[in-house]
Amino acid sequence: MIKQTMPYDCVEPYNKTNATTHDRIKSCKITPNGRFTNRQSCIEQCWVGNPLFKTSTSNKSAKPRKTAAPKQKKATATKKTAAPKKKKATATKKTAAPKKKKATATKKTMAQEEYAYGHSCPNLSHSRKYSIRKSPPYPANAPGCHNATRKGNDKCMYVSKAGKDGVFRWSKKAAKDTSSPKETMGTEPKTEKEYGKACPNLSHFRKYSSRKSPPYPANSPGCQGKTKKGNDKLMYISKPNKNGIYRWSKIK
Repeated sequence: MIKQTMPYDCVEPYNKTNATTHDRIKSCKITPNGRFTNRQSCIEQCWVGNPLFKTSTSNKSAKPRKTAAPKQKKATATKKTAAPKKKKATATKKTAAPKKKKATATKKTMAQEEYAYGHSCPNLSHSRKYSIRKSPPYPANAPGCHNATRKGNDKCMYVSKAGKDGVFRWSKKAAKDTSSPKETMGTEPKTEKEYGKACPNLSHFRKYSSRKSPPYPANSPGCQGKTKKGNDKLMYISKPNKNGIYRWSKIK
């Protein structure tokens, strides 16, 4: 802190009517040739119009405060609106000319080619035409292949047969019947009593092989009251029901 014993002098007189505390404190400052020993006594006398400071501060107080000139706004350059881009002229796609179809050999010509092999039936798997197809790689219309049976490229059996036009072509053989040979022989009797005193095993029939009970006719005279093993590996006995018809009953 500055010592209050130093001399103070009135530098900026304040207006009594509208001066603030800050204006009053600012009015007195330390000078080499001050007239007041302390700031308080200087502030009490340093006001505008005091005859003590009329001569010394008249020039200073008369000077009006400079008011800052209003700043001129800089002229903002207007943004240039971008010109609309011109669309590039799209070249029209050239329509491709229709491809000419390759002249395919007629069936008659193909048959004539195969017939030229004579009485032989050669393997033509080296030719792409015969190796990519499902049927056998042999010329079906060659005289040596007429009515012949050959294995096709798909591992199935084919036979060379003549069509309505007299041209031989490969025809797939029907798959072999895998059913039991016993099942194909004759038909099942209409009633189980027709078996007589016999109690035959009818497991070759789908009706008897697909059920849980034994593959025997329970109502047959030869099976009545007998015990048999069922298809589910359990034991059954042939018992009559309310109507007197024998049915297989599981033994508990």
